[in-house]
Amino acid sequence: MVHPKIVDKLARGEARLRLTHQLQVAHGIDPADIALLLSVPVSQYLNRLNRLNLDCSSAAADSQVKTRDAILARAKIRAWGILDGRPDAAASGSSGGGMAVSGA
Repeated sequence: MVHPKIVDKLARGEARLRLTHQLQVAHGIDPADIALLLSVPVSQYLNRLNRLNLDCSSAAADSQVKTRDAILARAKIRAWGILDGRPDAAASGSSGGGMAVSGA
C-alpha cells in the first residue's frame, strides 16, 4: 500500500504538469522554456508528457505564434510611423476627437 502523502504528491505533480502543458499549448510556449520553469531537463518534461498521453505537438501553438507575430509586426510599423511624424490613421478615425468638417 502506498502512503497517502506520496499519492497526494504524485497527484499534485501530475496536476502541475497538466496545467503547464495547457499553458504551453494555449500560449505557444516552447517546451524548453516550460522545462526550465519546472527545473527539469527538456527530455524529462517531454517524457512526462508522453506518459500522461499529452501531445507536445505545437501545431496550434505555431498558428498562435504566427498570429501574435503578425500583430506585433503591424504594431511595430504603426509605432515607427508615429515616431517618424506620420499621423496615425487608425486612431484618428475611431477616436472622434478630430476636427469636424461641416458640409453645407
